Amino acid sequence: MYTHRIAIIYEDDAILVVNKGPGIEVDTPRGGTEPNNIVTILPDHFPFLKGKTLIPVHRIDKFTSGIVVLAKTKEDAAALEEQFRKRKVEKAYHAIVTGTVRIPRNSIIRPIERDPREPKKFAVVSSGRPAVTHYQVERKLRGHTLVKLYPKTGRTHQLRVHMSYIGHPIAGDRVYSRNARDYPLEGFALLAKRIKFEHPRTKKEMTFEVEYPADFKQLIAMLSDGPRHETKRVEPSAPFPHSNRKPKGFPPKKGGKKTGRKRIARPDRVHRNDSRRNKHSH
Repeated sequence: MYTHRIAIIYEDDAILVVNKGPGIEVDTPRGGTEPNNIVTILPDHFPFLKGKTLIPVHRIDKFTSGIVVLAKTKEDAAALEEQFRKRKVEKAYHAIVTGTVRIPRNSIIRPIERDPREPKKFAVVSSGRPAVTHYQVERKLRGHTLVKLYPKTGRTHQLRVHMSYIGHPIAGDRVYSRNARDYPLEGFALLAKRIKFEHPRTKKEMTFEVEYPADFKQLIAMLSDGPRHETKRVEPSAPFPHSNRKPKGFPPKKGGKKTGRKRIARPDRVHRNDSRRNKHSH
């Protein structure tokens, strides 16, 4: 049960900037209707928007909280969408991920497309579309890490897929993580926290930022001072790192202890030899 929390951050004749809670779809799914679509919910909460044109110019996942920008005319929408296409919009997300992220700042540069084994999911696949995520560790928690995420591309589920790929899935993500139901969250521990773009009419630089929602704060408090929250670390599907930088001591030296486990070839696996040979091709 979701309360459909939504608040207006800014509004003028051209744009509407809102802070949405989990459970609200930004886009209507293909081939169906979505009663909890942001465009239908907004007039219910704010009667002065009834009959107004509202066009989302980007999207965040249904169970992700945070900032969404909507345009009020097709012309304003086209101008804003062009900024997104040209990657002129700066976006920052905050997330609580499972496990301790060892490298304080790094980039995940791996292509993404639909998972060939599970078409409803997305995965890192060598034939996929280029995807780039920069991250920075904000704070280490008990068995978890608070990170800042800076997507430079906008692939579907990009942040969720990339963080799961390096073995640190987002807490509460029921698709790309384990033990998601163990967290006191309505959605994912993923927040679209900050955005910066150019106003489509005035050309003025606009910056908006939101606070952590209550359940996000509660989880941070629980993982900081409360009893240890045991969550198994999900093994990455490919060796770390995911940029040209290599962490100290990786890969392990030859002659180490053998585990006896067989390596199974998978379509989304990038082998160490390949990553070494192509380390300058990212």
